[in-house]
Formats: sequence, structure tokens, C-alpha cells
Amino acid sequence: MRNPLKWKNVTWDAERACAAAIKNLIYLGKSFGKYSIEFGFPPQSALGRKIAEPIEIVKFPEVASLIRQAIERFYNISVHLPMCWNLSSLNEEERERHVKKHIELIKYIYLTFGIKNFVLHPGDGQLVSANTTAEEINRIKKAGLESLKEIINELSTYPIVLGIENLAPKEGSWNVNDFSHLLGMHADLRVGWVLDNLHALACGLSIETICTLIKLYKDHIVEIHLNDGAESYDPKHSALFTGKAGVSAVIYALKQIEYKGRIIIEVDWPWELIKSQSNLINYFKSF
Repeated sequence: MRNPLKWKNVTWDAERACAAAIKNLIYLGKSFGKYSIEFGFPPQSALGRKIAEPIEIVKFPEVASLIRQAIERFYNISVHLPMCWNLSSLNEEERERHVKKHIELIKYIYLTFGIKNFVLHPGDGQLVSANTTAEEINRIKKAGLESLKEIINELSTYPIVLGIENLAPKEGSWNVNDFSHLLGMHADLRVGWVLDNLHALACGLSIETICTLIKLYKDHIVEIHLNDGAESYDPKHSALFTGKAGVSAVIYALKQIEYKGRIIIEVDWPWELIKSQSNLINYFKSF
């Protein structure tokens, strides 16, 4: 096998691991109906081993075949670009390299599969710690904005949607206000906001403020990452309506603006997805 990745005494090939994950999504899709899904990528290294580049993964025949099956099965598909590609790196050579990787992967996936929806992180957690100064944060954000502008300029003739996700403090505390000036149409390219409610809470925004931002930027929201968990940032994602992340308030705000885009439920385990679906159905019955 190429690019082996060991986990709990099992040797995984990165491409085959992705294929297995897509198979599981297709199985869930058969159970739930025609839902939206979002593809992501494994980290570039794990347990000290370097694994496949994302573009190699999507070129792997089994993965490519399953992506096409998923396109037929699901209502709407988006691709979350690798979080380890750091667009806000203060190392100019690294930043430029990751900008080019974003552009290359987006073009390949669009031209090969016809997928038009992409999500990216403007920052990366490896640069930010409790000791990072406000001045350093500003430099990091300036680098991230420069990267976003370069990607937008390069992709402006592609009829795709590029969603920028707001990030938690460990990733630079990116709020929608930091990149709001980039939202809108850039020739054929639409740039929008991907709202992650837990990330926003982690940045100190109240649930009320998040709902206000939803109404303020209603024309620019292209995807929702709906999470539940603790009120402060917690990397663990629980089933919807079982935590304190204001899920019902967020959904109600989306209903008020008549949002009809993708809502990606982020959970840690498949059974939490099933429970989330059941909880959502019961919640909507209350309207």
C-alpha cells in the first residue's frame, strides 16, 4: 500500500481510508435521503508519517469513483480544503506554496467532478497560542487576507462558490467582520461566509450576537457548520440539542432569513448524527 498510516494496530492507506469514509457517507445517505455532505481531507502527517497529498487522494481511482457516486446520491456537495495548508503563514515561501495548492486542488476538483462549492480556513492553529501578541495576530490576519485575495483573483473566472469560515481563537480568532469586504461576486466567482457557531462562541461572541450577524450577512451565508457542545470552545462535538451552543437560536435565526443553503452537522460519531437528525425533526415540529 502507498502512504501507510497506522492507527490502533491497523495499517491504513490514506486514499483507501478516504474511500472508506465516503462509503460510510453514501450508506448514511441511503438511510437519510438526499442530504448535503462535505468532503474533507486527512492531515498531511500523522504519527510521524507523511501521507498523500490531497490532490493524489482525489485522483485515486476508488476515491474518484465514490465521489461520483456521492454526487448522484446527495443533494449538495461541498469540499473543505485542507486545514493544514496555512494561508496565514508568516513564512512567505510557505504561504505562497499553500496558496498555489489551494488553487490547484479547487481547479482540479471543479474541472474533474463539477463540484462548485468549496470551504477554506483563512488561518491555522499552529501559529497562534496563549502567548501570541495582538501585533502578531494582526500580521497573521494580514497574511491570510493577502492569500485570500490571491486565490480570489486566480479563480475569478470560475463559476464556483468559495466559502470562508470564521475560526476559533486557536486559529487566529477570525470573525466574519475580518473578511466581510471580500464577500460578494468577483466576476464569475462568488465569495461567501461559512458560519461555524462553536467557533464564533469560542471568540467570545454571544448567541444573540451570532444571530444578529446571521441577519446582517444573510445574503452572503453559503454554508452553516452546526455544532453543539460546551458554551466555550470544546473540540468535542455532541449531538444537536444536547449541549449549550445555542443550536435552537441559530436555527430560528436561519428560519427568519429564509435560509435555504447547506447546513453541515458536525459530530464525532455516526450515532450522534442519527440522534441529531431525530432531534432536528422534533424541533421543526414545534414551529
